[in-house]
Amino acid sequence: MLKSALHASHDIFSGEFDVRFVDKSCAIVVFWQPRLSKDFLNIMNSEEVVGGLKELVSDGLR
Repeated sequence: MLKSALHASHDIFSGEFDVRFVDKSCAIVVFWQPRLSKDFLNIMNSEEVVGGLKELVSDGLR
């Protein structure tokens, strides 16, 4: 379910990635291409966090 929500939230999740759950409130996103993890960090540190991805991040911070 979370992986599907991530797919729909931003183009960065159109590549190969996996989601690993640490517990009920924490998940780790694993990108299989190193470039994608760097791109993801750049997006998270920019103003590109909009739409579905922004909502997921906002929900995660609550």
